[in-house]
Amino acid sequence: MRHIRWCILISMLRIKIQYEPGKKNSLADALSRIQKLSEPEETTINENKNKSETNKNKENIKEKTLMKGKTQNLTEEKLQKERKIEVETEKFKNQFYQEMLDACENLKKNNEYWSNKREAETRFNKQNDINIGDMVKVRNYTRHKLDPYFVGPFRVVKKDHNTVTLADPNSDMRLERPVHLKNVIKYHPTMV
Repeated sequence: MRHIRWCILISMLRIKIQYEPGKKNSLADALSRIQKLSEPEETTINENKNKSETNKNKENIKEKTLMKGKTQNLTEEKLQKERKIEVETEKFKNQFYQEMLDACENLKKNNEYWSNKREAETRFNKQNDINIGDMVKVRNYTRHKLDPYFVGPFRVVKKDHNTVTLADPNSDMRLERPVHLKNVIKYHPTMV
C-alpha cells in the first residue's frame, strides 16, 4: 500500500525516470509501469496560479502592517535588550566553536603522538624495570573465589619486545609459553 502511494506522489512530479535493472531501482521500475496524466496537471497549475498570486499579495500586505506595528511599539530599552541577546548568542556560538577546535587539535596531537604502534605499545606497557634474572609474579587467569590474583614467584629467563619467558626458580623448568609484560608484576619478598 505504501509503495502505491509513493508511486502516485512521485508520478505527479515532472521527472524523467531512467530504469536500470537491479534492487536499487524498484521504485523506478514501478513508476515506469504507471502512465502519466500530463494534461490535467497543467490545467490545475494554470487555475491555481491566479489564486496563489492573490494569496501572495495578501501576505505581503499583512507583513508590512505587522512590521509597522512592531517598530511603533518598540522602545530603546527593548531594542537594547534584543541586541544584548544577539551578542550573547554570538559569544556562545564563538565559544562553542573554539572549544570544538581545541578538541580537534588535541585529538590530532594524540594521533600524531601515537603514530608508531610499537612506540605506543612500549609506552603503555611500561615494564622496563623488569630484567633477566628478576623475580616476578604472573596474573592468575583461572582464578576462583579464594585464589590469589597473581601466581609465582618466577624467574625471568628471556625478555623480548613485550613478552618474557619465565622459569621456576627452584627447578629451572620453563613455562610453556612466553607471558606478556602487562600480565607480570615485579616480585618483592614482602608480597604474599
